[in-house]
Formats: sequence, structure tokens, C-alpha cells
Amino acid sequence: MHRTETPGTDIRRAPAPHAPRHCALRNARGISLTETVVALGLFAITAASMGNFLVQQIRQANDGHLDTMAYSLAADALESARAEDFRSLVGESTTFDQGGVTFTTTTEVQDDTPVVGVKTITAQVSWIEPSGPKSISVPTVYTEITPF
Repeated sequence: MHRTETPGTDIRRAPAPHAPRHCALRNARGISLTETVVALGLFAITAASMGNFLVQQIRQANDGHLDTMAYSLAADALESARAEDFRSLVGESTTFDQGGVTFTTTTEVQDDTPVVGVKTITAQVSWIEPSGPKSISVPTVYTEITPF
């Protein structure tokens, strides 16, 4: 059997199918140590600023929760006063613990204010937050309703 070759071709030196990929990998350069350190530094700065932001958001959410709890306690104190006999309304003070925070509710009753025959009742709730002491005050006016 006789084999014919075309001039200029050599069967033994035909490129392998994986040769271009192999050459590309051999010439590729990896990431240097300096680039890695810079990338980690940028990541650390970003993570630290995000961490500070998240801590502030959690504190603000907690402050809002405590404010809501205080207004709820003030409403409860006013409703308790309303359930009492109008002529025998007197101020009182109570404490309530919620999640490690102690709320103090004080109810003050003023007779004939703003007009005769009416009482102004003020419920004040105070507590201590991580940022310092805080309080809210909720006034209302009650009058006696008599049947005809």
C-alpha cells in the first residue's frame, strides 16, 4: 500500500485538539498578592460600614418598639382610670417590666380643669433606654355622664 502526502503537510506534526486551550492556560496570569490584599481591604471597609449601619437600624427599631409599648401602657392607665367612679378618681403609680426594661406609669388627676365639673387625667410613662432616660405624657379630659 502506498501513501500519498500533499507537499507541505506533515501528519506527525498536526496540532492536537486541546493545544490552543493548553497554550492559553500556560500564558494566563493569576491574581497577585497585592491585588488580593487590596480586595480584602475594600471588603473589610465595606463590611465594617454596613455593620455600623445595621447596628444603628436595630437600635432605632428597638427605640420605636419601646415608644409603642409606652403609649400602650399610657392608654391602659387611662382606661383603668375611666373604669373608676368619676368622683373618686385619684392618681396612682405602677411599674411594668418588659424585656429587661422597667416602665413606670404615673397617673395624675386634676379636678375642675379645664372647666368646672371636668377632670384632666395625665398618664406619664417613663423608662430608661440605652441612649438614656425617656418619657411620654398623654393627657385627656373626662367628665361625668349622668342619666336623665
